[in-house]
Amino acid sequence: MKTKLMTLLCLLALAAGSVNSVRADDFDSSGAAATDALIARPLGLVATAFGSLLFVFSLPFTAPSGHVRQSAQVLVVKPAQATFNRPLGDFSTLD
Repeated sequence: MKTKLMTLLCLLALAAGSVNSVRADDFDSSGAAATDALIARPLGLVATAFGSLLFVFSLPFTAPSGHVRQSAQVLVVKPAQATFNRPLGDFSTLD
């Protein structure tokens, strides 16, 4: 069971890393919204959860160096903002 879970997590990480960025002007608005709702938002949620785990595991290394805020920004805040704060179908704010 544990190896199946790790395999699934590795496959999700690979899939999230190989997603091409798209722009909203490449699609009509309904296609962009559907793509966002069905693909981008769930991947963003996975990226936020995975980034949160990485942030917690990296705290012993980032705290002594004083880079906790930068680590939190990159690993947690940016994926969360891309997932929860941008309008549905608007890919123009993603970098």
